[in-house]
Amino acid sequence: MANQAPTPTTPKYLEGHPRQYRFGHRPGPWVAEGWENVIVNDSKGNTLALSPGGGEDVPLSEVKANASLIAAAPDLLESLILSIKESQSAYHSMSLVNKEMGFDEPKLPAWLVKAEAAIEKALAQ
Repeated sequence: MANQAPTPTTPKYLEGHPRQYRFGHRPGPWVAEGWENVIVNDSKGNTLALSPGGGEDVPLSEVKANASLIAAAPDLLESLILSIKESQSAYHSMSLVNKEMGFDEPKLPAWLVKAEAAIEKALAQ
């Protein structure tokens, strides 16, 4: 019988497909719109964020860029969760092969550790 590497603990946000989970935020898509005042709305038109147009300290282009980043948050979160899920599956497979061959477990890449921390931060309530 082959040795089995320990199964990594799966955080709740990685169980199942991410769309099946309620993250505590309004579902996407979110849209950034406006000219002078930039608004981020959910798919039903509810305002999630409002930023007054640029001023002396903050140019309007930066306000719009910030709003676009906020609007992309649900898509970015889902993409990151799917990436981590696939990476953890590959890591687990590598762990099994390494253990069978007598090698140490592979080290988690730094990006994976940072990505998991970012998701935890995003989902903190």
